[in-house]
Amino acid sequence: MRLGSALALAVMLAVVGCASSQRGTDVFESEGRPAGAADRAFLPGVPYVSWNEAARLWFRERDLTNPSFHASFLMVLGYWGQHWSLMDDRTALQEWGITDKGTAPSLASVKSFLDVGVPVIVPGAITPLAHFANPARAPGLLGTMQPLDARPGQWDPLLATFRVVIGYDDARRVVTLHDPTFGPVWTVDYDDFDRMWSLTNRTWMVMRPHDPRPIVAERQVAPPYRERTADEQAATDLVYALALSAGGRDREAADRLRQALARADISVGYRHLLRLELAGYEMHRGRLRAAADSADEAARLVPESPAPWSVAAEAYRRLGRAQDADAAAARARQLAACSEGAQVRGHGEVKVLPETLYRPEQRALASVIARDFFVVASCPDAGVTWLLRPLP
Repeated sequence: MRLGSALALAVMLAVVGCASSQRGTDVFESEGRPAGAADRAFLPGVPYVSWNEAARLWFRERDLTNPSFHASFLMVLGYWGQHWSLMDDRTALQEWGITDKGTAPSLASVKSFLDVGVPVIVPGAITPLAHFANPARAPGLLGTMQPLDARPGQWDPLLATFRVVIGYDDARRVVTLHDPTFGPVWTVDYDDFDRMWSLTNRTWMVMRPHDPRPIVAERQVAPPYRERTADEQAATDLVYALALSAGGRDREAADRLRQALARADISVGYRHLLRLELAGYEMHRGRLRAAADSADEAARLVPESPAPWSVAAEAYRRLGRAQDADAAAARARQLAACSEGAQVRGHGEVKVLPETLYRPEQRALASVIARDFFVVASCPDAGVTWLLRPLP
């Protein structure tokens, strides 16, 4: 078993509000921070693991966690020079070091870990504005988002976003995170971080050897972290645009998408998705020509995807271009038709689509988006929702 299903379950119980105290067993420090404590900390040498890398691993707890959980644990274990297999042997884990978890009233409660070189795993919302609802029960490529100020009674723990805190700076009021989706060394201001973290009652988890000091000292000479890639920045812009739209701020969402499209070196897959989302916002605002142009560009970038053809068909129809609308709609229907092998019986089932059944457009999207999100493909008349996984 990889990464410890028992430990995963313990974390998820805390995430959904089952933690009974604000602090776990006090094994690292006394309560509170000493007078004269540092006003900043930054941990070099924490290896970055993306959602994509973690999603390629088989893990038994798929029904309890998503790949960001495993990515975060891989980062922390890698920092301490350990392999994930350590989590399979509880006796070896206890001999190696200590794990602790709890909930915190504020960021100040976990700063002491960072002060002594111990990274902290924190689950939370994907953005400070809104969080994903269960994509398996929602329409759309990435599912829907709900504003944090209108949260349901209980969020699906499968969709909690796990990150590793590697630093803070009181003067700048920012937290530095390794985010499996948005990239390494992502800085977030204190207020936004707290909004995201509070989704899980500010749950935290740490693990370290009995004597961390030699490894912490060794990590001080680690090479600098790489910069976030254009695609990681595009992923951030795309998700934040969805969050803005969830709160009715479509104009700001469209501006965020245009900002992302202005960046150089974005991959074809992300450029396609940004264009597709922009086309939808333009349509909603009644800017039909702009919507048609953006949908056409999205279709040109990834012609195997049915979504831009559907948006283009609606834009053409509302512009009075009936012939173009019919042609685009026919193309969308053709691409959206499920393969014969995917036509299975069932009602409300959620399954992982076998690699052998991936259609060309699914391969194109899975290679880009499934590394960052669960991608949903619903087969007409099948009653089954397929969760696409990254391909090797």
